[in-house]
Amino acid sequence: MIRLTVILSLIVCSVAQQRRDVCTQVQLMSQYCSSQGGNETGRVATVDILEERMKEIESELRRTLGAPPPVNYSFVEEVLSARFKGVEERVIARLGEPPVVNYSAIEEDISTRFQRLEALVNSDEGLVDYSRIFNSVDERFSAIRSYVDAKFARLVNDTEAYKRAVESQNRQMNISDCRQIRLEDAKLCNATGGVFDIYREMKRYEVFCDSYTDGGGWTVFQRRMDGSLNFNRTWNEYVNGFGERHREFWLGLQNIHELLQGGTHELRIDLMDSSGRVRFAKYQIFYVAGKSRDYNLLLQSFSGDIGDHLASGRPFSTIDRDRDSWSRNCAETTLGGWWFTNCGHSWLNGNYDSTNLYWYRFPNLVRSEMKFRRLVD
Repeated sequence: MIRLTVILSLIVCSVAQQRRDVCTQVQLMSQYCSSQGGNETGRVATVDILEERMKEIESELRRTLGAPPPVNYSFVEEVLSARFKGVEERVIARLGEPPVVNYSAIEEDISTRFQRLEALVNSDEGLVDYSRIFNSVDERFSAIRSYVDAKFARLVNDTEAYKRAVESQNRQMNISDCRQIRLEDAKLCNATGGVFDIYREMKRYEVFCDSYTDGGGWTVFQRRMDGSLNFNRTWNEYVNGFGERHREFWLGLQNIHELLQGGTHELRIDLMDSSGRVRFAKYQIFYVAGKSRDYNLLLQSFSGDIGDHLASGRPFSTIDRDRDSWSRNCAETTLGGWWFTNCGHSWLNGNYDSTNLYWYRFPNLVRSEMKFRRLVD
């Protein structure tokens, strides 16, 4: 190791000395060229001198270091091959053998796919039937349009129906008696009239309006026609009313009293006997007082083709509230409530028979109807 260091030091010193010599020669030549005026001949001479000196330096280095060893490329290739083989063995030992690639199978698969693609391109199978798609879409849009149109038409019809109902309701809200009704607003109709809603101070009353008799406009509050309804009722039932408006019924004393408020009203009573004869009684003034006065009856100015047999100035009596002037209860005897004196000469709410459905001198009654109408000034 010491020997090699000494040799390298000597070589470095020799090379350094040779460099100094070359530099000295270059300086001398530069001075010489300057003295010669920098002509072409001087520059050529300088180059020749430098080449000679370089050759001397090369010869000196070969003597000192010796010729460079030849490169054994076969040996180098063997070393590299051995190293790569070792690396490959270590990789295989760690990761395992690489999978075998079947290039023939891959090539065959690619070839098969290209053949199928070519066959598909050359046939109609790959074509998209846009006509069928458009027809299907058009059919769906038509169905949707029909559905929407039907819904819209139904909505319009419902809206119109609701509008008519609201208009009818608003119109009916302004109807306060049977003189103001319109038949198209009837809830139920028959040959003489129909069932309507009328309003007084925002309160609804379901009434039967007679639009036929004596010019119409009558509010019916009592009807007997077939004996299907029991009229032998308590005080509260007669106050509140009972029965269906288009059949046998009693409107109710409180309802009668409230509907008679505002204006003057007349009363009409229509009767029919078992032989079909029809008679009527009419009072120009008709009023029923309130609950505090036991719904006292007020009548004036009789007319008609049967006698005046309805007692004015009498309170209403029932089986459980006796207000008549007889020692016994007329309501219990006749089986129905009425404006009794000492039972008197009429009771149209009694039991449905020849004795207890009664008007003096017009026996065998089978039908009665009591109604009132507001007088027009």
